[in-house]
Amino acid sequence: METFLPQLVSLAESSPYVVLFVVLTLCGIGLPLPEDVPMILAGIFVAQGDMSFVGAMAISVAGVLAGDSLVYLAGRKLGKAALKSPLLEKKLGKRRLRRLRALYRIRGERMVFFARFVMGIRLVAFFLAGALAIRYRRFMLLDGLGAVLSIPVWIGLGTWLGHTYGDDIQKVLEATEPARNVIGAVIAVIAVVVIVRWVRLLGKVKASTPQPEPAPVSSDIRRTG
Repeated sequence: METFLPQLVSLAESSPYVVLFVVLTLCGIGLPLPEDVPMILAGIFVAQGDMSFVGAMAISVAGVLAGDSLVYLAGRKLGKAALKSPLLEKKLGKRRLRRLRALYRIRGERMVFFARFVMGIRLVAFFLAGALAIRYRRFMLLDGLGAVLSIPVWIGLGTWLGHTYGDDIQKVLEATEPARNVIGAVIAVIAVVVIVRWVRLLGKVKASTPQPEPAPVSSDIRRTG
């Protein structure tokens, strides 16, 4: 992570706002990178004068909510019956699913807000929010509130790091500049893999989801027909 962070900073120099939005959206759907890393990087850009704090904050909120919305909509599309799919239990963790369903019963919709602050359960918690048919407007309100409270902390930390260790960060960027294209290609490949795996998983879960049995036809209706 110590080498990846400055390399990602160097990669994003040309269009930091676009890269920030795309990376955070991908983080929301499973890119193996903590969301706080790109937000800390955004803070470093703020310290260097390449981004504004307000702009970094707005794009971060938009990217986070975009990724979370995709996960929510996937759960909403598959529906509550998908939670009985053995494949989904295997991929998301049977124990984790049971625990989160219990927490939703206890805390209700507020779990969306609390999940924003717990790394490792966000994706499953937001998928459950969709599958349990929590209203999208309510989901966005709770998730957005959590994002607005947490994102300034990470961007502020990055801004402080940029002001405090700006010269050292610049030296690392210059030393890693030859690897910029390689890092960009690796990130692009990982992003494609994440998206393809999501599409395949959702298709398999839908196929393995138990379908409701048709209601039996009463004997009276059969006789009249």
